[in-house]
Amino acid sequence: MSDDKRAPGGLIRPGAVWLLAGVMFLGTGCASGGNKRSAQDESGRLLRLAYVQLERGQTQEALASANDAVKRDPKNAEAHNFVGLIYMSQSDYPKAAVELKEAVRLNPFFTDAHNNLGVAYRETKQYDKALAEFEAALKDKTYKSQEKVQLNLGHLYLDQGVMAAAVQAYERAVSINPNYALGFLALGTAYQKMGRKDDAIAQFKKVVALAPDTPEAQRARQQMESGAGRSGS
Repeated sequence: MSDDKRAPGGLIRPGAVWLLAGVMFLGTGCASGGNKRSAQDESGRLLRLAYVQLERGQTQEALASANDAVKRDPKNAEAHNFVGLIYMSQSDYPKAAVELKEAVRLNPFFTDAHNNLGVAYRETKQYDKALAEFEAALKDKTYKSQEKVQLNLGHLYLDQGVMAAAVQAYERAVSINPNYALGFLALGTAYQKMGRKDDAIAQFKKVVALAPDTPEAQRARQQMESGAGRSGS
């Protein structure tokens, strides 16, 4: 997940393409095709409602609407992804993984869902599976949020104590997006854990400069006031 406030993890793109399989048939098949299209349209309407409800802070209502969207059209990969994100926002990672696995099964090119599934796997300590999902997401060179995948990859390595690889992933994240406060915060934290206190302070200062009135800046200040700050200069 990430810092985009529009949805849990910031990885939902309401305008993302998801395929509708409705086919209109001639003759006696026309009514059946119409019913299928109607179910897909209703699923889309319910999903849009879920987005709005989540924006308003109505998490349970959003979850109910998104689940209804899945029931109306079980092939709606975007709805499965959104249900998974809401479960992740509630720290119910096993349920999230079920929905996100279905999203990528239905649409193997759904980069957001691969990234989100990687987070769910990391949270449940299924590290090999998490790595595979992040690598799948990084294969999409057209994906506009590559820095978020790199951040999640860094978290994965950090969880496993592979500090050098974590630092490399965080460095790639801020290289992709030089205004990525979360990336600089993570990089500073990794440097701090490695005992590179001056480097850590430099990254925390970047967070404060980029986003002074955010929770990230508050955390950066706290880090500077702790062990990193006392030994820097």
